Amino acid sequence: MFGNLFGNLKGHLGANDKKFLTSEAKAIAADVSSRIKNYEVAKQFVLEELDAARQGNEYAQSFVKESGFEPNEYINAMERSFDEVDGPDGPQQTLLRYIRNRRMNDAAVELRVRVVKLIMFKWKLGLYAEISNGSENLKLIDFVEKVIDKGFGPFDCMNEDIGVWTDKYPTIQEKYPLIFMASQYARRSAIAVCYLQGLCDRDGVEYVEKVFKATQIVCRGKTNGSTSPTTWSFEQQTQYAFQEEAMDQGYELIKSYTDLFTKKQINLLTAVVVMEILDRPSRIKVGESWNEVNEVYDSFCQIEDKLSQALKTQLTKDNEFDSDEI
Repeated sequence: MFGNLFGNLKGHLGANDKKFLTSEAKAIAADVSSRIKNYEVAKQFVLEELDAARQGNEYAQSFVKESGFEPNEYINAMERSFDEVDGPDGPQQTLLRYIRNRRMNDAAVELRVRVVKLIMFKWKLGLYAEISNGSENLKLIDFVEKVIDKGFGPFDCMNEDIGVWTDKYPTIQEKYPLIFMASQYARRSAIAVCYLQGLCDRDGVEYVEKVFKATQIVCRGKTNGSTSPTTWSFEQQTQYAFQEEAMDQGYELIKSYTDLFTKKQINLLTAVVVMEILDRPSRIKVGESWNEVNEVYDSFCQIEDKLSQALKTQLTKDNEFDSDEI
């Protein structure tokens, strides 16, 4: 019913369309939003728009993929509509009245997408769900949900969960560079442990390391900071504080999965694996530090025993619970 209104036509954004698109979208969004009475109506309205957009042109389909919603949430959403959404004075019909008055081209599609994005932003839906009044206080641990467990231990679970999270919010790096950097610290350590467990190969470690280094470069200078050696330039101080905070948040996430290892042990382990795989020197100093590295490395060679024992303990608890239930 609405799919063709998201445009299957080829066209070009004219100068006038580009000039007035943003202000017009805001005006339409204000009118549409005034017809939305609560969160449920807002969400259903957005899901119906996504259902329509998935049948539209490339721009509309791209919007759907980056919306932050899963396909099973919006597919056939129009069939689940109700009067508060699709009634004569509802938000859906209000938006359609504006769109029908426009020439069907790429500008009309982009206008509609912008209106929907504004509604999503106001009601904190999908892609914008993580944005709130206290967003500056959010940490990585507030974002990553524990949803994957293949039975290979906490580090594999965390690695998979981070992957699910980054796939769901593809623009997270732009919105929260610090939190995204923290996720790369956590994932870098997770893949190092997975390598020692035999769950991934050298290529996996190399890939994660490349992403980690690329993220450091992209995130360089994106946040302010001041806690670092006073002899450094402001840019160096900023980056030092940024990376230290990202590392701390990464370890905080690791600790929420397992407390088997300290932050120092995790950092030394990661350094050892990276040195072995990439065959390059580390910042770790010689002497006593190397003794620490060797001790930690030896202990991690037995990591399967620790993880296996932890898993056995958990399975025992699960079985006890099942017995009580029966």
